[in-house]
Amino acid sequence: MPGYKDFISIGKIQKTVGISGYLNIKFLTDFPLRFLNLRQVRIFNEEKKIFIKNEITGNENFIIEDFKFINDYGRILFRFYGSIDNAKKLINSLILVSEKDKLDLEENSFYFFDLIGCEIKNNNKLIGRVISVENYGGDDLLNIKIYDNEKEFLLPMVKSFIKQIDIRNKIIEVELIEGFID
Repeated sequence: MPGYKDFISIGKIQKTVGISGYLNIKFLTDFPLRFLNLRQVRIFNEEKKIFIKNEITGNENFIIEDFKFINDYGRILFRFYGSIDNAKKLINSLILVSEKDKLDLEENSFYFFDLIGCEIKNNNKLIGRVISVENYGGDDLLNIKIYDNEKEFLLPMVKSFIKQIDIRNKIIEVELIEGFID
């Protein structure tokens, strides 16, 4: 049976809307249009760390009955969850799709979850590991934990620093200027 790591999060259920079971979702994907073609998803309760089972079918697949874009979020309705009482049970859960269904990216583009865990090499020396990817409105930033002293630093994902990314081997080669991490 597939586990949580076999899936990617594409949305988070935030609240109910009206009494007919619709839910507002925050997009956790750069490709929100994918919701228009989705027929079924999995729902994951982060707090309990479990997949939610559909109360009617008994399995972990949720059929999308309706989906609409509303400004910068989505509104979704799941089959058999057409009441506010049923829909409330899904609030604060993640909407997941199988990792094998992830969309192909352009060359030199990467999913954040693929970058996390990559080791960082500077001048052929392992210096740390990516623990998260941040974005505060500009370039994406790799949050790197240094092996020598457990300190963290943010490295902009720009060509002047990032020389090569090898997702398969989980290695990112960088070229840091002197004093960058001191």
